[in-house]
Amino acid sequence: LTIPEAYRDAIRPGERTPAATRFLTDAALKPGDRFIPLVQATEGDYTGTVAAVFDLSSDLTGAVIVSAFQGEYRGITEDRQAVMLSRAYVIALHSGVERMFWYNLRARENDPYYNEDHFGIVHRDLSPKPAYLAMRALNRARPVGSVPLAGDLCTGSLYTAGWKRPDGQTGWAIWTTGPAARQQVRWDGTVKAAFDYLGRDLALDDLTEKGTLSAQNSVVYLVGPERVYP
Repeated sequence: LTIPEAYRDAIRPGERTPAATRFLTDAALKPGDRFIPLVQATEGDYTGTVAAVFDLSSDLTGAVIVSAFQGEYRGITEDRQAVMLSRAYVIALHSGVERMFWYNLRARENDPYYNEDHFGIVHRDLSPKPAYLAMRALNRARPVGSVPLAGDLCTGSLYTAGWKRPDGQTGWAIWTTGPAARQQVRWDGTVKAAFDYLGRDLALDDLTEKGTLSAQNSVVYLVGPERVYP
């Protein structure tokens, strides 16, 4: 696999080498559109793009991010789906995305071995999966009408996204992309509420140890501090 230098810190392949049977090109783009390769794969004398951004500025506008990897994402647990949902929404909203739609709401669950039968955030009988609880926790932390705060989303492997809520309070989402570890995270102001990615309330004593926050792969939400920083 080849990842352009500009994206190597952001794109980290898993432990297994993923396979791809479909490849992306710029053949259908129009003047003004851009094709931005993110990951390329080579076998023998053939090199193909397996992940890319289609930056559209012709008769269509917007951007489409496509990954054609096969087999890399078929082992996701329900809890991991919840972690990925909360992080994906926070990143998108912080980046200025106005609408984001999760595919899909209800899992068909007809075939236990077919991944697309399990994409939903509620089960076949409409009982909530962890991803549904993660969506509810996100809406609790970041109500409709919240506005993202300016600033860098990440410092190294530590992510801190902030927003101003309609009630005037500031909300934060904190996580790390590296191994779960104690990381130095400080804040200015008072923590009014703290809960995890599933909406479970956390006592401040559970969050801190000698002035450090337990930043993990899953999101921790804080409501109240005016500033959060490493």
